[in-house]
Amino acid sequence: MHYISLIYEYHENAEQLPDSDYQALIEQHRALQDPAQHAGFRGCGRLVASRQAVSVRHDNAQSLITDGPFAECKEILVGFYHVESDDLDGALAYARHIPTASMAGVELRPVDAGHCPPSSGSPKLLTEASTHPVYALLNYLDAEVYDALSEDERQQLVDENTRMAMRADEAGHYVFGHKLMSTLTSTSLRHGKIPYAMMDGPFAEAKEVLLGFHALRCADIETAARYAAALPEARIGVVEVREIDYLVY
Repeated sequence: MHYISLIYEYHENAEQLPDSDYQALIEQHRALQDPAQHAGFRGCGRLVASRQAVSVRHDNAQSLITDGPFAECKEILVGFYHVESDDLDGALAYARHIPTASMAGVELRPVDAGHCPPSSGSPKLLTEASTHPVYALLNYLDAEVYDALSEDERQQLVDENTRMAMRADEAGHYVFGHKLMSTLTSTSLRHGKIPYAMMDGPFAEAKEVLLGFHALRCADIETAARYAAALPEARIGVVEVREIDYLVY
């Protein structure tokens, strides 16, 4: 099975590390990205500061693009790891080694294997020479709205995401994407006075939940935002667009 570990830090601490501590943190991350030591490692990404995000939602049938994250939260998503494991225990063993600078935690959610991105979307694209950055399109939707959707309406969300992904893939912009399983399948590791405390459920109780994300290589954030505007989550929820600072595969 494939799992995504969503890394959270406290908003007030996320950007206050001294350079020496930051470099030590990066070294810990790079150790986790060695396939020779961690056979299940499939990829990772660090998101740029949330203040550099744009949020895309529809307002009166028109796309509305605003600067900044879609919501001000105590804890912010700062990155992710993609791992493959035979079971949850193996994925948790990996997640426990992910360093979190600001003593927040990690939410582990399985990938919905029934909804795959375009087959040509390949990690190799990340290592090709390019002057264009990679942007994450983070799909958020009110949990109550999602729970109220019929199976046909949920399938429509998937179909519309697939059409956007295929169009981006044909244009050479699509890198990869994942639809996440329900937050009911989440397992969270919260860092604190003890190394970690494991609990069932999402890392943070929030009105909106992350349904999945796409990674696109585009010339600029405005181009990525235009793709985001085509997603159904922009129509009934919100899509946050943030540059991925680095990716290692």
